[in-house]
Amino acid sequence: MKFIYFHLMAYAALDLDFVNHHETAWMTLPNTYYDPEQGARLYN
Repeated sequence: MKFIYFHLMAYAALDLDFVNHHETAWMTLPNTYYDPEQGARLYN
């Protein structure tokens, strides 16, 4: 089975410093950058 998820809503709370530590945000950005409280405000 192949599962693909696509969403156009950007995560604005992302610290832009991640570009200094990761090659790309596409499929390689660790979940540790996600703040559940910020996410709840965006989606609820």
